[in-house]
Amino acid sequence: MTGQVPSKSSSIAAYASRDDLQQYGDNGLILFALQLSLGIEDIQSVAATALTDGSNDKKCDLVFVDTDRERVVVGQAYYSGKEKQEAPANKASDLNTAVTWLLKGPLDGLPENLRYAAEEVREAFQSDKVREFDIWYCHNLPESLTQVELVVS
Repeated sequence: MTGQVPSKSSSIAAYASRDDLQQYGDNGLILFALQLSLGIEDIQSVAATALTDGSNDKKCDLVFVDTDRERVVVGQAYYSGKEKQEAPANKASDLNTAVTWLLKGPLDGLPENLRYAAEEVREAFQSDKVREFDIWYCHNLPESLTQVELVVS
């Protein structure tokens, strides 16, 4: 199968059938993954607070803080409508920037929705309400062979 893009998986087909998530563009896929992974019933409410994508988003499309599960999910989303050989590796690298801004960046340099998310993440860590910190790159393409290293200083 060298040189060919594999056929779409059943999970991508299931996502494509979800009309309610299409309004979120690329971010619909990461919401779908979050819903499946964590068993979230009301993904629309989560989308209203967790999506941070936009101009000056510091490379962060989603920040989900769930203190009940003691978990934070930070994500970058990419959805391609065209067949490609692999997902863009630079989008995974962008997560370095996202995590750094969330954990250590000056809050006054963040847009309002991302500033709120950063405050929530920092508070959850300071009050010891987080045990798991997930970093997701969610896409619909074959995995890139380029290695990406996450470094937060």
